[in-house]
Amino acid sequence: MTTSPTSPRLVLRADGNPRIGLGHVMRLLALADILRDQFGCVFVIQEPDHVLLSQLQESCSEVVEMPPQPAGGEPAWLAHHVLRPTDILVLDGYGFEFSYQEAVRPYVAKLVCLDDLHAFPFAADVVLNPAGGISEANYDLRQPQARLLSGPKYAPLRAAFRSNSASHTIASPSSVLVCLGGADPTHQTQRVAATLLTLPVIEQVQIVVGSAYTGWESLSQWAEHEGKVTLHRNLPPTL
Repeated sequence: MTTSPTSPRLVLRADGNPRIGLGHVMRLLALADILRDQFGCVFVIQEPDHVLLSQLQESCSEVVEMPPQPAGGEPAWLAHHVLRPTDILVLDGYGFEFSYQEAVRPYVAKLVCLDDLHAFPFAADVVLNPAGGISEANYDLRQPQARLLSGPKYAPLRAAFRSNSASHTIASPSSVLVCLGGADPTHQTQRVAATLLTLPVIEQVQIVVGSAYTGWESLSQWAEHEGKVTLHRNLPPTL
């Protein structure tokens, strides 16, 4: 999808890798899937691996691989190389604090932040936090007429998880799914699975990891000797 210089675009900014995980990127990918018919989506990311890059290209009309920037230099780079006055910029990540938001806000039509910490003030027009029990009293919203969208009804989910037609089979308590995110940066997957296998009731452990998980080789070697364990890697959402 090609957009004219005056058309509003959704510019999505997040990073994902084995150190920080893939959660921020996956949330924005879900948002891109939801809004792809209304906006041209541009994803800005630093150093994605080839699997993640392919996923981004499937959901977004353009992927910008941003080179590493000096401290505080990223807003200026975005303003010079990516942003347009008609853009809606969406930030998802713990490093996009108030000073960053203030620096990029003048270059776009609207600024949206996905957040689950409410740990600093916000210069965004919209803050989205899908957690329950959150209200504006938890936030310092500095932008005039800023809105907080909170609660599970605002959770950005990909189409396969939004569908009401999905089967609702009640799982057996003897079968357990272990998924500690796309990267599991601290490598807890095997430890959790091994602990579950010590429970007499457990008959099957399904383990799911993503493309950023770096412990695949050792996990595979361990699973070869565990008859109750099945491994899955980088599953599509429609499986």
